[in-house]
Amino acid sequence: MPLSLHFFKCLLVLLLICFSGCKPAPVKTSPVKTPVTLEFSIWGGPAEKALYQQEITVFEALHPQIHIALLHIPDNYYQKLHLLAASDLLPDIVMINSQYLPVYASHGLFEDMSGFQLVGSETSKSPSESLSGIFYPNALKAMETPINTSGKPVLAAIPRDISNLVVYLNKEAFRRRHLSLPKANWTWADLLRIGKILTVDNDHDGRPEQYGLSFYKNPPLFWLPFVWSAGGDWLSPDGRRVTLNTKEAQEGLRFYQGLRHHFHIAPRQEESGSRLMSELFLNQTVAMMISGRWTVPVLREKATFDWDVLPLPRGSAGSKVGIDATGYAVSHASKHKEAAKLWVQFLSSRTVQEKLAQSGLLIPARQDVAESKAFLDPSHKPGEHARVFLDVISSGVPTRSHPRWNEMSEALNHGFEPVWNGEETVETGTERLIRQMQPWLEQP
Repeated sequence: MPLSLHFFKCLLVLLLICFSGCKPAPVKTSPVKTPVTLEFSIWGGPAEKALYQQEITVFEALHPQIHIALLHIPDNYYQKLHLLAASDLLPDIVMINSQYLPVYASHGLFEDMSGFQLVGSETSKSPSESLSGIFYPNALKAMETPINTSGKPVLAAIPRDISNLVVYLNKEAFRRRHLSLPKANWTWADLLRIGKILTVDNDHDGRPEQYGLSFYKNPPLFWLPFVWSAGGDWLSPDGRRVTLNTKEAQEGLRFYQGLRHHFHIAPRQEESGSRLMSELFLNQTVAMMISGRWTVPVLREKATFDWDVLPLPRGSAGSKVGIDATGYAVSHASKHKEAAKLWVQFLSSRTVQEKLAQSGLLIPARQDVAESKAFLDPSHKPGEHARVFLDVISSGVPTRSHPRWNEMSEALNHGFEPVWNGEETVETGTERLIRQMQPWLEQP
């Protein structure tokens, strides 16, 4: 690389650091001495893409021999990733969600990251212990999957963030109905009582002007918390049986279905139309909604009312939400694994995670960042209650997927459609789905 170009890139890094007020991520002297190009795939919107592009500039100045080619796939990410994998064109580093991780890892497409250590992290006899002291244990567990012949779970990706669900509240809607805000340990019974009061049908035409609650029917992450909170699950512990027909799972599914079609505190399909749930919340058609951290930036920007967050209400087995995780996986076929792991180390540093946290978009997988002002900033909503997103992690259920998750999730989405629309009973729908999916689990 010409000296003048290298000098320019270093100067640009210093300017970025000065303007951001942050120090660069801690890195060792680059061991990569010959030029390499790494392809790095991500999804996300323009702001997320811009953040990664900025970090690429910083990283490339610190590692002049490494060039990061950003592959931004904002739509149909996994469909396109499947095509790349099938053509032996998988990027060197892949941003991956824990639900889809087993689909790729079970075919040996990712490196075992169990021995991975972060630059500047405390060393220990066991690298996994070192990582567990940095990342939330449930985030690491969500990134585990059997990718070797022993079948023993290993770490297939380094977690970037955690995704879980909370309840967003329109505090002004509560005040209008003279309701106190629920406590953090509220129950399903409390949800029904409050939801009925917040469902307002002033002209008594059977189509409320305001509903108490809203949530998406699909994907499964929206209804699984009700199954878990009733003491059920969708898969047996060994992953060989669909268990949606147990008494506990049926209890959770019936309650979830009833929120729309028995208690009618949530809008039905014909009432909400094609409008997004966040749109219904923003225009105050619904007073509460179940959603994830990804909703925070749009509410900060567009909400014209006071809002807050609470954990999901408790069922008979507590309040249990899914601990979904997104992370960075290194392709087993990459010809530049050492350089790829340097990029993952950089992305996993406290400095980069803090910048991602400040966007408001995600919950950092690093405990030190999640517990810092970068995430718990009292000057940005939800302020001190941002800790709700962290409080539910320890009691959450790490994502358990399956190598055939693509087919199974599609089957669950389409198969439960008549159930969620009130056209079929929970019992009939689950029996039909079990007959369809159980043979998939029994195949080697």
